[in-house]
Amino acid sequence: MATPISNGTCALTHQASFFDGFIKDAGGTVGPDADVWAFITPSVKAGGQAVTGGGEIVGAFSDDADTQKVLEYLSSADWANSRVGLGGVISANKGLDASKATSPILQEAITILQDPKTTFRFDGSDLMPGAVGSGTFWKGIVSWINGTPTDEVLTSIEAGWPSK
Repeated sequence: MATPISNGTCALTHQASFFDGFIKDAGGTVGPDADVWAFITPSVKAGGQAVTGGGEIVGAFSDDADTQKVLEYLSSADWANSRVGLGGVISANKGLDASKATSPILQEAITILQDPKTTFRFDGSDLMPGAVGSGTFWKGIVSWINGTPTDEVLTSIEAGWPSK
């Protein structure tokens, strides 16, 4: 999927911020003045700024002091800065220094997430059971883009939902 973006045969795609790695692997360069750059889909309402994405949620099954220290660390700017520096992820942590991100698109994504005007919504497919979100939904949407009739795609996606 990254090759058509990198070689210019595809002008637009809706992808995650980590997609820049695939573009680089396909021989493209990512940056404001490079082969490929990103933008937020314009809002229906003027001035709106909403993004979708995935996220990690940390929970604990114990309330002891050590567990609380781990939870506190995982929500800290120290953790966000060290993790982002390893590459491939972003964070909305307000203490995160966006310059620590490993690519310009990840830096831009962090800036967008830290903007108080940004509304973040979890991507629906990430919240679906795996059999649907990365299974029938994913395959169905690709089929729909390639011309499969809407009713056929919806029936296929619906059939992927677990019965229990």
